Amino acid sequence: MKTALNSYAKRQALLAGIAYVIIFFTAIFANFYVLEGLFGRADHHGLTAAIRTQVNMFQYGNAAFFITMILDVVLAWQLYIITKGVDKELSAFSGLLRLIYAAVLGIALYHLSQMLFLATTTLNIETDTLDWLIFNHKLAFNKVWVTGLVLFGIHLMIYGFLFIKGTGFSSWIGYGLLLAGSGYIADGAGQLILANYEAYAYILDTWVLIGGVTGEMAFMVYLFILAFRKEVSVSVIE
Repeated sequence: MKTALNSYAKRQALLAGIAYVIIFFTAIFANFYVLEGLFGRADHHGLTAAIRTQVNMFQYGNAAFFITMILDVVLAWQLYIITKGVDKELSAFSGLLRLIYAAVLGIALYHLSQMLFLATTTLNIETDTLDWLIFNHKLAFNKVWVTGLVLFGIHLMIYGFLFIKGTGFSSWIGYGLLLAGSGYIADGAGQLILANYEAYAYILDTWVLIGGVTGEMAFMVYLFILAFRKEVSVSVIE
């Protein structure tokens, strides 16, 4: 059985595409430029000094993560509206995973805010103790963030399945989402489980990069195509 995307669903596709464009910039800025570029390799002494000398940049990174979190909540609904005609329950489950991912991102953001607070507030704490407190918040952020990325990867793979099985969508978009999602899962699980993760880091990072570029960016473009295509009908999984 086939069902057509109505005008509301197409409007949600357009808004989802816009949200993805914004997330593309906020997530890259917050994660790769601010966290990895400025603070990623600092030890527990250097981290405190790095935050204090780059307070504004750190605040911008936190703001970018917050915007990303809010848009992920919005996208959970928008993508559900687009794909519920294929499998309502599976689409709802994938949307729930994205909401959980957004909540996990909020917890990670808490650790970032604590790092900034401890580094910029005058406290009656010994310097070495303060440095370790800030560094432990960074370690907690990393673990929470990576756990969230595993959930996000599962979410993408479910949508990949929906786009492959839902005749009327382009199946190659689905395969791209499978590639992107599997990369997030593999890299996240590797960081959480492997004691020698650094030995595989280059391969896993490349997997995430290729999957993100080919899968998520293609999906972003395809959302705009769905929004402006005159007629879109998708098959329901029986």
